[in-house]
Amino acid sequence: MLSRATARALSTTTQVNKNVAVLGAAGGIGQPLALLLKCNNSVTNVACFDVNPVTPGVAADLSHIDTKSRVTGFVGADSATMEEAVKGADVVLIPAGVPRKPGMTRDDLFNTNATIVAQLTAACAKAAPNAVVGIICNPVNSTVPIATEIYKQLGVDASRIYGVTTLDIVRANEFVSVLGS
Repeated sequence: MLSRATARALSTTTQVNKNVAVLGAAGGIGQPLALLLKCNNSVTNVACFDVNPVTPGVAADLSHIDTKSRVTGFVGADSATMEEAVKGADVVLIPAGVPRKPGMTRDDLFNTNATIVAQLTAACAKAAPNAVVGIICNPVNSTVPIATEIYKQLGVDASRIYGVTTLDIVRANEFVSVLGS
């Protein structure tokens, strides 16, 4: 589910104590992603951020799972909270954004999610400039360039930003297998 660079960043051979931030942790992708990270032995801290007020509850539920990882929850739409959530992160994963609704064009989706990605990546550039950033927010092929431009404008190395499309590939494979049967 993670890109090769992100998987390598979580590799047990490079470093075992990884701090990971999930921006959009209360959503449909963010919650299971945070759960998987909580259960990963290479992850020491999972920071769960979202604008949804249920985020502290998501973090509390995850903290009850008996693993070595510590979970913290952050909720808010202000840049200070976003920056606090990513501070010290080795890896930042961004599943935040709105899902595509019936009748919504990819342009509509982009217009909404581009703003979200721009705000979140600005916080990453300021508070975690050395973190590997995985963008899961659709349309990935358009949100990644937004993120890299934000990094460039702030003088941060944009080569640490990756688009994560594994979920799209898994879904496409399932659709093709259903058509073939």
